[in-house]
Amino acid sequence: MREIDIDFNDVELGYFIDVLLVENWEIEKGLVEEPIIGKNDQYYFTLGDNFDSSDISMFISDAKENVMEKISYEIINDIHQHIEIYRDIRSNEFIGIVKIL
Repeated sequence: MREIDIDFNDVELGYFIDVLLVENWEIEKGLVEEPIIGKNDQYYFTLGDNFDSSDISMFISDAKENVMEKISYEIINDIHQHIEIYRDIRSNEFIGIVKIL
């Protein structure tokens, strides 16, 4: 895994990301209320709650400790901005970051 170089000033917004397994999609798609933002071979990704500044600080700290993995995915709905998705390798939680352009 390569190091992620990110600064607090680079982050505009952050979201908690919920995931649904692709193999369970047909069963669970009717239960999903949040917008689907994308998918890859394993998961469909939906937006969860917004980050506050302490969540962003924690994400940046974790990224500097090299415990975050950037996840590739196909965009289904860009919600007017591209969201970079990261996975915390310790907890398997997913986080979406919108960088300032």
